[in-house]
Amino acid sequence: MSNPDNTVEQFLCQLRAYTLFAELFEHYLCKQQVMAAHLAEQIHVEAATVSNWRKNKRLPDNLGLIHQMAVALNLSPPEQENLVVAWCNTRMVRDLVPYLEAATQTGDADHAMRLIKRILGVSHWPMAKRISGAGEE
Repeated sequence: MSNPDNTVEQFLCQLRAYTLFAELFEHYLCKQQVMAAHLAEQIHVEAATVSNWRKNKRLPDNLGLIHQMAVALNLSPPEQENLVVAWCNTRMVRDLVPYLEAATQTGDADHAMRLIKRILGVSHWPMAKRISGAGEE
């Protein structure tokens, strides 16, 4: 049986490393051959802000910015939808990290893990599959 503390910490590492938005954003920048500095000018943000989005250090503040990016990048409707979904998923995953950290500190990690697995869906996360089977024999 695995140590539950290690399992929670491994899952936290996975959550912290989630980069779907940054990867898709980078893909669309390259595909459309748009320089990050040019995009920053078009959507009225600092070049460093776009750099932080690309490096997964920050997310755009709201979906209005995502729409402006999609228009500036001339994305097709399916590409726009993909970018919105990636932003929503990345934001949700990032918001789960402090929740699980706080629950771990108060001894409520098991409940938090069950809730997170319910939110994310067990099948989407390799660690969640292992966690759901932990202790079952």
